[in-house]
Amino acid sequence: MATNVTISNAFHGALNLSNSHANLIENNTLNIPENGSGITMRFSTQNVISANYFTPQNNALNEKGILFNAQSDNNEVMHNTFESIGMPLYSVSSIDNAIYRNNFKDFIELYFSDGSFELGKPLPLAGNYYSSFDETTEGCNDTNKDLICDNSYAPYDLLPWVDENAWVTPTPPPEAEQEIIANTGGTVANSENTLVFNVPANSLAQDTTIIVESSAIEDAEIMIGNGAGTAVVLYSFGPEGTTFTPAATLTLVVDTTSLSENQIAALGIYLYDELSQTFQLLPDSSCVNDNLLMSATCQASIAHFSTYGVAFANDSDGDGIADSLDNCPSEDASSADANQDGCLDNVNELINMVNLGVETGDIAKQMQTPFTKKLQHAMRLIEDQAFCDAKEKIISFNAHLKAQKGKKVTEGYADILLTYADGLLNSLNCD
Repeated sequence: MATNVTISNAFHGALNLSNSHANLIENNTLNIPENGSGITMRFSTQNVISANYFTPQNNALNEKGILFNAQSDNNEVMHNTFESIGMPLYSVSSIDNAIYRNNFKDFIELYFSDGSFELGKPLPLAGNYYSSFDETTEGCNDTNKDLICDNSYAPYDLLPWVDENAWVTPTPPPEAEQEIIANTGGTVANSENTLVFNVPANSLAQDTTIIVESSAIEDAEIMIGNGAGTAVVLYSFGPEGTTFTPAATLTLVVDTTSLSENQIAALGIYLYDELSQTFQLLPDSSCVNDNLLMSATCQASIAHFSTYGVAFANDSDGDGIADSLDNCPSEDASSADANQDGCLDNVNELINMVNLGVETGDIAKQMQTPFTKKLQHAMRLIEDQAFCDAKEKIISFNAHLKAQKGKKVTEGYADILLTYADGLLNSLNCD
């Protein structure tokens, strides 16, 4: 393996491989002598030649960049720059060498081959950049702005790139960056003030440059506890391992235009927990919605750095109960769900609650039969779609229950049953 080496003043070739296989030749500067080659291969296969710079010693324009000779097959050449090389590629009795994402600049003739080259790959890898084919006057148009010429560079390359190193995705700047002096504290914020991180004085152990970067999984589905959730914004905070005593305060403002009322109500600031590999709601997280500005401002205390963001637990049926806590995730129970289990309240469940109250001693044993008979009658009427009559039976149950509240039924348990029964009454249409 040859890496980070500058080779110059070579007599004939800069680097020679003979019967050499599966090498990585990377990040080298190869100064090629007249009539020489930067890399010469003989009987050498499956090598990777990447990110090297090929340049001539004397600008004689009779140099060769890479010479594939004598069954030097199945090598991969990518991310290299060949500048002012007479013939960047020369192949004799060699086949199936892949050449893609290289910069070919100011050459006389691109290649000679009596075998086969694979100049370029299918998308998204595509082909190479050519300084002789990078302008509209030369035939390179890019109407869809994908950085690949609309036309092929005949006869060389089907998918030539429009610019040198156009395939390299630039590293975006951090969302926010600020040095915080430990004994005074300070604030880290982005340009829109939708991210504000306040560090109290003496919270840090030492002066620290805090860097906040947008996470790649923004707007993605995430795991929140045992269920799925959706991230609105996520940020990674560094340096990793930084702690705050007392805690810092994170404020995040998010756009709520595309969120439903239930999703807005469920917003919170979440921490990515490395151990469980899920997001956990911070205990003191709070969000205040502004209907006029269509935004929500969320705030929480931060004791250490990790990935933080604003998210909500998914609620597939929109009843305000997160899927992970919803016993009926495809049933909207918002109209009648006194016990908040995500399922529509029903008479049979109310009967079960009466029986449970008898078992726990909250309801006197002698009240079990009169209570359950009224409810069983109501259940039969609902099955017959006699909803008005069913409501009368539930109203009768309520009246009996209120009469026994604090007597043969404990006050607390009576309130639970009455709330559930009221929900049933609201869910029954009686027109």
